[in-house]
Amino acid sequence: MPTTLRWCKWSRAANSWCLAASWRSTHATNLWRNAPLNLLAQQLINGLFIGSVYGLFAVGYTLVFGVLDILNLAHAAVFTLGGLVALWLVQGAGLSIWAAFPLATCFCGVLGLLLDRIAFAPLRQRADSNFAGMISSIAMAIIFESAALALFGARTVRFPIGTVQVHLWRMAGVTVTSLQVEIVVVAIVLMACLTWFLHRTRTGKAIRAVAENTNTARLLGIHVGGVIASTFFISSALGGAAG
Repeated sequence: MPTTLRWCKWSRAANSWCLAASWRSTHATNLWRNAPLNLLAQQLINGLFIGSVYGLFAVGYTLVFGVLDILNLAHAAVFTLGGLVALWLVQGAGLSIWAAFPLATCFCGVLGLLLDRIAFAPLRQRADSNFAGMISSIAMAIIFESAALALFGARTVRFPIGTVQVHLWRMAGVTVTSLQVEIVVVAIVLMACLTWFLHRTRTGKAIRAVAENTNTARLLGIHVGGVIASTFFISSALGGAAG
C-alpha cells in the first residue's frame, strides 16, 4: 500500500476516534451538568468515603518511600492481608470488629518488620539497593498473596451481615451510612495521630532526620536500623488498617 494512502487511512481513523472521544466527553459533561444536585452530593460523599481508605493506604506507602527512597511493592499485599486477617478474627475467633481491627493492624505491622528483615535489610548496603529492594518486594508480594490464596481461597468473601450495625441517614435526597462516617473518622484520626507522632515524639523526629540524610542521622547517634524498622511497622500497620 502506498505511503500516502496508508497515511490517509490512518488519518481518517484518528479523526473518527477523536470525534467519538469528543462526543463521549461532551455527552458525559452534559449529563453531569443536567444531573440533580442530590446526585452530585451523593457522589461526593461516596468519593470522600473511598478516598479516605485510599488516602490511608497512600500515607503508609509514601512513608517508606519518603524515608528510604524505595518502592515497597508488597504494600498492596499487606493491605489485602489486613482485611482478610480481620475477617478471620471475626468469623473464626468470634471477635467483634472493634477488637479485630487493632489486632489485624498490629499483625500487619509485624508483617512490615518481617518484610524489612527479609526483603530490604540484606540489600541495604548494595549500590543498587533501591532497585534490588523493589524487585525483592515484588517477590514478597507474591509470597503474601500465595499465602492468602492458600489460607482463604480464591472466592470472594465479605464480613457477615450484622458485623457492624449500620444506620442510614437521609437528608435532602442524600444517603449517608454510619459505616461510611466511622471509616472516614478512623482514617482522619489515624492520619492526625501519625502527624502528631512524626512532629512531637523522639522516634518521629528520628524518622524525619533519617528521611533528610541517613549518614548525618547516623553521625548524630540515631539508630538508623531501628528507625527503618519502626517506619516499616507504622507503614504496614496503616496499610492493614486501610484494608
